Amino acid sequence: MVSRNAALNEMVQTGVLLQIGAMDMDTHSMSTKIFEYIATRRPILALVPEGPIASIVRNLDAGWIISPDRPDEIARKVLELCQQHAREGLVMNAPVDLSRFTRRYQAGQLLELINRAVRQNA
Repeated sequence: MVSRNAALNEMVQTGVLLQIGAMDMDTHSMSTKIFEYIATRRPILALVPEGPIASIVRNLDAGWIISPDRPDEIARKVLELCQQHAREGLVMNAPVDLSRFTRRYQAGQLLELINRAVRQNA
């Protein structure tokens, strides 16, 4: 087993991070691994159906989204990324503010909604 720190170190040194999701995956839930990927500032190749992971990668301009049922498109993108890596080396994404995804921030947002609902019903 690899320690979390060792895994994060490997992620930071890679050219592109791969997020894989099945076509029948629950579109209302997601792996938290995507946030670790985004924090590395490495581009992400997300092989996922439309859903929360695709939305986050798209909204943060953190990489590319390809449906897992499109093998030809996946192969073209992997070839393109390998060629780009050979020409340019490691590419970094712009830093992203992930504070809105923390548990503390999310709990604060939930508390704000609850307080608003209570005030409206008072």
